[in-house]
Amino acid sequence: MEALYSQVVLDQSGNIYGAGAGGGAYGQGAVFELSPDGSGAWIENILYNFGESGKADGSYPYGPVTLGIDGIIYGTTTEGGAFGYGSLYSLTLGSAGWKEAILHNFGHTDPIAGPSSNLTQDATGNLYGEAGRFQLSKGKDGWVFRLICFQKSGNGDVCSGNDYDGTTLGPKAHLFSAGLGGTHGVGNVYEAVPTPGGWDAMTLFNFGSSQYDGQVPAHGPLVADRFGNIYGATFAGGLNNCGNGNCGTIYKLARQPDGQWKETILFNFGSGSTGFNPIGGVILDKAGNLYGTTGYGGGACGCGVAYRLSPNQNGTWTYAVLHAFDGFDGALPYSSLTMDSKGNLYGTTVGSGPYGGGVVFEITP
Repeated sequence: MEALYSQVVLDQSGNIYGAGAGGGAYGQGAVFELSPDGSGAWIENILYNFGESGKADGSYPYGPVTLGIDGIIYGTTTEGGAFGYGSLYSLTLGSAGWKEAILHNFGHTDPIAGPSSNLTQDATGNLYGEAGRFQLSKGKDGWVFRLICFQKSGNGDVCSGNDYDGTTLGPKAHLFSAGLGGTHGVGNVYEAVPTPGGWDAMTLFNFGSSQYDGQVPAHGPLVADRFGNIYGATFAGGLNNCGNGNCGTIYKLARQPDGQWKETILFNFGSGSTGFNPIGGVILDKAGNLYGTTGYGGGACGCGVAYRLSPNQNGTWTYAVLHAFDGFDGALPYSSLTMDSKGNLYGTTVGSGPYGGGVVFEITP
């Protein structure tokens, strides 16, 4: 197992599920489960190896898996499938183990190919993915694929998510996402809203109005607090320069009385020990703290960090590095984190570790 680019998920028993885009029995990736053995160690179980039927079953799953409300695992592959442009798959546990089913094959006529983002599921079982751009719903003759958020021209693309951009399901089945379109071409946050005639999309905020604004939204789903404020990270932009461009930001969007959304930069990443260029998004705990990773920076290795950003009573925020990766314990954490009920954080790194293929890690308070 290698190439762990995506976030992991936990079930109610504390088992961890994820996907690796490389390795596995056929070298085309696999879906795995990690189970605690009670002594502090974890047992790996490969649930499915991609490439068992050539590439017709999909290959190279860069995106995370989703634990469905029906006990089924859902996910995406970037390549393979019937036409070679990737697939949407499910894994169902039966008496003989986990069995894969292809729900949709992407083809050359699809405006979407090679999806690598999360899938999110609503209460009725519909699946949504790639920055809220498609819906997959059960029909009487199988699953029905439908584009629901189209790229629009004019005042910048609205639904401009790429292969890795996440989808967040909000109230009333609204979908929130961030992509690389918008007025200034360096990213926007947008919403897709179900209507009687289909779906409508609108930009909530355009990045890039100044050189100090956030630019290039990080991958992974956005998060919202109980007041409806939206939080995320940007890979670039901000006050500080890291040599290959600006270092990135953590931002908050708050809806104003006139219906417009106002951005507040909560933190500007800088080169060095704080880490910089976050590739994964942020998560939010019940106390209002934000957690995430940076792809680079940190200690002497420069292999990235896991961080916490905590709100203060005076409206400021305090940034703390929770862990700086040193190579042996992993390097390049590209995905968002996952938190369990006890506050433990879980994530993945793309590279390094004892065997060079990346690691799944836990950070305990």
